[in-house]
Amino acid sequence: MSNVTRVTENDKSQDGDDPTDLSSSSQSQLDNEIKQNQKVKKRHKNSNTIKSNSKTESNSYVSIESDSEDDNLKKKRKLKYKNRSSGKEIETITLISEESDNGTDRHTQQINQIDLDTTDVSNGSSSDDEGQLRKAMAMSLQPFSDDDEDIQHKTQPMASKLGNLKKGEKLKSPIRMMKSKNYEKLDPTCNEDAVSLHDLIGSPDLISTYQFDMMIDCDFILPHITADPLNLDIFVIHNGEDLNLKPEHRLMFKITPIKMICAGYGSHHTKMMVNFYKDRTAQIVVHTMNLTEMDYHGQTQMCWISPKLHQLKIESLNDEKNKENQLKKQPDFKIDFINYLKKYKKIEIDQLVQDISMYDFSPIKAEFLSSAPGKYEINLENNDINNKEVLFGYGKLYQLFHKHSLTIDGANCNRITKFVAQISSIAAPFDSNSSNIFTHILNPIMAGNKEIVLQPGLQSVHNAMALHKYEPVVIWPTVDEVMNAMFGYLSGFALFFQKERKFNNFSYKNQYAVLKIFFYRWGSKNKNDLGLSGRKFVSPHVKTYTSTSNEFENVNWFLLTSANLSKFAWGAPARGYGAKGDARDKKTIHKYEIKSFEAGVLIHPDLYKIEGEGEAGAETGSVVELVPVFGSDELEDNFNNIINDIKGEVVKVPIRFPYDIPLTKYSQGDEPWDAVAKEKAIASANGSTSLI
Repeated sequence: MSNVTRVTENDKSQDGDDPTDLSSSSQSQLDNEIKQNQKVKKRHKNSNTIKSNSKTESNSYVSIESDSEDDNLKKKRKLKYKNRSSGKEIETITLISEESDNGTDRHTQQINQIDLDTTDVSNGSSSDDEGQLRKAMAMSLQPFSDDDEDIQHKTQPMASKLGNLKKGEKLKSPIRMMKSKNYEKLDPTCNEDAVSLHDLIGSPDLISTYQFDMMIDCDFILPHITADPLNLDIFVIHNGEDLNLKPEHRLMFKITPIKMICAGYGSHHTKMMVNFYKDRTAQIVVHTMNLTEMDYHGQTQMCWISPKLHQLKIESLNDEKNKENQLKKQPDFKIDFINYLKKYKKIEIDQLVQDISMYDFSPIKAEFLSSAPGKYEINLENNDINNKEVLFGYGKLYQLFHKHSLTIDGANCNRITKFVAQISSIAAPFDSNSSNIFTHILNPIMAGNKEIVLQPGLQSVHNAMALHKYEPVVIWPTVDEVMNAMFGYLSGFALFFQKERKFNNFSYKNQYAVLKIFFYRWGSKNKNDLGLSGRKFVSPHVKTYTSTSNEFENVNWFLLTSANLSKFAWGAPARGYGAKGDARDKKTIHKYEIKSFEAGVLIHPDLYKIEGEGEAGAETGSVVELVPVFGSDELEDNFNNIINDIKGEVVKVPIRFPYDIPLTKYSQGDEPWDAVAKEKAIASANGSTSLI
């Protein structure tokens, strides 16, 4: 069993020009508003629970004295709660796990109280504090009780319906909406097919989970876990923020914290889960939320859930030839996923690499597009279509788009194509001038432009738009959209953008001059319209990128990711390889550097080609289209989204959208929500934070 470790990490990691997520103070403020205005149910109903004194918490720790099994195969764990300074025992707790009548594990606890001196002079804590802590632990170690429907009404996680494609199977969107229970008060149908946090981590069969995120509130997520704590390993990979873990939760759960501190202004911004179950299956979840109550209840979030993955046949791996054939059948997702995990260079993640390598990824219909800190090179001579180079960020985007002919030039599109970025943070220009990562690097890559990096300014953007027939679109909430959202100005705390900056830093102002003509609203203009997506009045924390050449009748591809418009997330050209760079090998290779960890999944039509039995390996006559859907994960019945083998048939794959169409461009009176608007809203707040 893993050691139970004390987790009190107070180090803060600066997110620099890409402050995608909220500070702890902002989080606390919005959490309070959510609880007050929307009456969010408390996770712990026991009114007798006494919170531990912070002085006691900081001067005590948990020690595992023994792990054992008795003759009746009851698993026992003895833990001693000790004073950190003196080493004096405060409490001994024995957790016992046994098999119940219905075959599931249950656990009880035996608490042996230890006599305490009236006062411990070494740390200044009183016996009253220790007594309160003892009572708190005794009650909190009982199985969680909660009348939250998310926690009680389901016992199994939702698996993606998109596993092995079978003839006659009806397709559902691989991109899922996270539940917004508060929004049901406005729109009772808004959560159709939506996913709850309990769906992701609430299975009683969960035996191990890896939680990758920037901010994690353990006391918020742990009540969603129903698996036996004695048989569950929890690995928390985070950015260095305080994990907010109560002493009783430290005792009950085996939690291994892994703190990732990135150089410069980089951050561990990935939002992902890897879960393992009793039946030896595994599941990967890529999502967009910090694991906090604020992010879960107060913002628009989405996720991608892999099918349940099964282990490769061990006997086939013993034969080298069979092993080689098995690995050849594995999709690029597995290779890219493992390459990403290796970038952590942590013992616990190395073990995850070994474990997940034994699983069959062939049911996955997605590409893994991630970012990891480091310096990389793109081979421009062959477009890196053979995946010879291990790339991340915009280099991986370049690689995937050329390999699967997703660029405008590769698709031979003759119509105007919209490149759409819907994000929650727009950072500083990557060249300290006016060049935004979206308009000056990502768009040229998506279009198939010969030069990866455009010259600074707006003229180069217009030239590329005319040459390749595309239009950039940036979906960003206006001031009135934020103020009319569910939590008023508090809804804008997770939206980061600066039109200008103090101390005469003109780069932000210059960047806005380039971007403002491409700004579109988050929802429709009509205030009485609840919107197609069911999230019009829930500010976005989701990040999506897509393109369409026919006003969203279908989309060419779709990317769900944690990456905002930031050079730290996507990368920035190395010195000499920018638009004005003079590196000697600039025409054959492109060098760039990434600062942050990010994770996303790319969906494109080639992933859904129907496998055939001939040498071609696919029904080349079938056409696959990705079609936007709103309010549910399925297309209407009159659409053909059923897999069959009729050559020439159009198969439609639904993709759930978080925002409304048709898109609404900013009008003359619209202003983007930015740092100045946030300051004004806070200053003028008169006690009411919701305008709806």
